[in-house]
Amino acid sequence: MLDSAGSIASIAGALVSSIALAIAIYHIIKLRGEAHAARAAAEEAQRLIRRETTGTDLTRLSERIQSLIRLLRDGNRELALERFPDIRNLFIDIRRHHPNLTSDHRSRIQDTITSIMDMQNELDASSDGIQIEVRTRFITDLTDFQTNLLVELEDRLG
Repeated sequence: MLDSAGSIASIAGALVSSIALAIAIYHIIKLRGEAHAARAAAEEAQRLIRRETTGTDLTRLSERIQSLIRLLRDGNRELALERFPDIRNLFIDIRRHHPNLTSDHRSRIQDTITSIMDMQNELDASSDGIQIEVRTRFITDLTDFQTNLLVELEDRLG
């Protein structure tokens, strides 16, 4: 009799263990799905934040370029020299913080950074004000950066 009671208890224990195992597996699968959903939500939130930050950065960059253009038109060499590093650093930040840029955009941003450094160095070397030809060339290049490259970056990153 004890043998049959022990067998029944073993069978009942195995049955309870199987049910508990099935419940545990169900909860693990459910938690895994919830973890995937949470990860997807976090990635979407990161994408939206990055998009908003990018829009702000591009707007700020455009405003800084416009300010520099006004300073160059007015012939204000000293204040213009102060604006170049800020513009250059904003381009560097955009290049650094956006891994999804195409290699062409990365290359164009690097060329723009180099051009801005060259402009700053040229303006820094000229101690007698800003010559009309230099001013015109700088304004043309800056306007091109603003109306072409920034618009493309906004389309790409926005």
